[in-house]
Amino acid sequence: MTLLLNDVGHGRNTYPPSKGVPGLAEHTFNAAVGQEVKRLLTSKVSTYEAQPLGGLDISLNERTRQYNAQYAKDKTAIGISHHANANAKKDVRGIGIFYWHTSKTGKALAELLLSEYKKEFPDLPVWGTGLFPSVPKTWTNLHMCRETDAPFLLVEWGFMTNAEDLALLKSDSYGKRCALVTARTVCKHYGITFNTGNTSPAGTPSTITAPKKEESTLASELYQLSNAAIKNSTRTVLN
Repeated sequence: MTLLLNDVGHGRNTYPPSKGVPGLAEHTFNAAVGQEVKRLLTSKVSTYEAQPLGGLDISLNERTRQYNAQYAKDKTAIGISHHANANAKKDVRGIGIFYWHTSKTGKALAELLLSEYKKEFPDLPVWGTGLFPSVPKTWTNLHMCRETDAPFLLVEWGFMTNAEDLALLKSDSYGKRCALVTARTVCKHYGITFNTGNTSPAGTPSTITAPKKEESTLASELYQLSNAAIKNSTRTVLN
C-alpha cells in the first residue's frame, strides 16, 4: 500500500490576525501546493488531508489524531506538511525541511526531498543546510513531527518575510513546482515511476529567476515556527 498524509498548514480563517503577511495568507500557498500534490499523485499514491484544502482551521491535535489513525491502518504511510516561513530578519530566505530526530525514514525522506528541490531549483538558496532534525526542548520541537506516528516532514518552502521569497510564494508557478518536487519525492520513496509527460502544469516555465530585491512593507505579524515547542517529549519511535 502507499499513502501520503498530505498536510497543509493552518486554515483560511487564520490570516488575519496571524499566519500570513500583507499580500499573502499562508494557507493560500499551503493549500495550493497540497491540492497540486493531490492532483499529481492521482492513480499513483493515495492522499489523505486532515486539514481541508481551503477550509477552516483544524487544530494540530485533531490533525495528528487523524493522521495517526490512518497510519495505524497503513504502516507504509508517510507525511508531508506544507508551510511558508517567517523571520524577524528580512534577509533570511530559502527552503527548510524538518523531520523527527530519531526517525531514520524521516531523515532519508527529508534528504530526498531536498535533493529533488535542488534539481528543480538549482539557482535558489536553501535555509542553512536545508535539513533540520526536530529535537525535544529546542525551537525545532514541532508538533507535526513530534506527535505523528508516521515518518513526517514539515516543509517550509520559503520565507514570507523576505521580498524575493514572497514573490516566489505568490507565484502560481512556484507553488506548482513545489508540488512537483513533493510528488517526485513521494514516488521515489515508494519506488514508483513518475512520468511528468502528462502531469506537469501547462505553461510552467523551465526556470525561476529570483526577482530583484524590492522595498518591503511587511507587517510585524510573524509566523513563529517554534509555537508548538514544549518542555518535555516522550516520543522515541524510530520509524
